[in-house]
Amino acid sequence: MCCTFWARHELVRIIGGRLGSVNFEAIETARLIVRPICMSDAEAFAQLPSPPGALAVSVEHARNSIVLAEDALRRRDCILIVLIEKASNRLLGFFAASRSKDTEIGDLHYHIAEEFRGRGYMSEAGPAALKLAEEFLAISEFEAVVNADNAPSIAVLMRMGFMLAGEWVPPVPIIGRGGPCLRFVRNPDNERK
Repeated sequence: MCCTFWARHELVRIIGGRLGSVNFEAIETARLIVRPICMSDAEAFAQLPSPPGALAVSVEHARNSIVLAEDALRRRDCILIVLIEKASNRLLGFFAASRSKDTEIGDLHYHIAEEFRGRGYMSEAGPAALKLAEEFLAISEFEAVVNADNAPSIAVLMRMGFMLAGEWVPPVPIIGRGGPCLRFVRNPDNERK
């Protein structure tokens, strides 16, 4: 099925029949299809190895998460974007972008299964995922937090135009995160062309 047709059909279903002024298209890169998650992704999403410290996800939990993601998408509060490898049709990872409750800054999170790390998938998908998030959430400034010792993730953010904004200390300890974290910000003033 054509990726553009799928994306328009699926998004219209999720947000209740109207695309409004958003010109949404699933984005194809050289090796990936980058698009919002949908219910047919539940089993693959459940099988995606979790980040360190996170709980394993059952298919039922994945379905519930997708229902919540679709609800957030309807409100344009959050978008959960999956990365599908064209050659194998496998779900490799995801980007999640959400609107901050207190500001007009978006929070960006991402994860890729360990077996696919170091192959440039996140660098390839990052600009496409960010474009979808910007267009759908109607915000242009994002922040992301990474472990200070996670050089590959820092490199991905820098390639996407993020700039270091300083250390970040969580208000409560985060499971699976050891050591200091760094906060990165991307806005139109520091965007790399």
